[in-house]
Amino acid sequence: MGFGLLPTWRERLRPVIAEVLAANRGVPLRVLRRRFRAAFPYAERRGWPYKVWLDEIRVQRGLRVFRGRVHRPAVGQKMLL
Repeated sequence: MGFGLLPTWRERLRPVIAEVLAANRGVPLRVLRRRFRAAFPYAERRGWPYKVWLDEIRVQRGLRVFRGRVHRPAVGQKMLL
């Protein structure tokens, strides 16, 4: 799960994308794109959920590596303890 009590967008969308990929092995990319478009679980294809959707498709197809959330301290920030 994410950092809070609710799952992140990526955690919500990951199983849907995996299901589409598993059900459509060996189909041409053009058809696969149509299937992904039809499987998007939200009404509007815009905003942060859609960006995460597109990124997770790239990750699961092996076109990009997901490294998770990277903590980058602010300039001048020091450890508390």
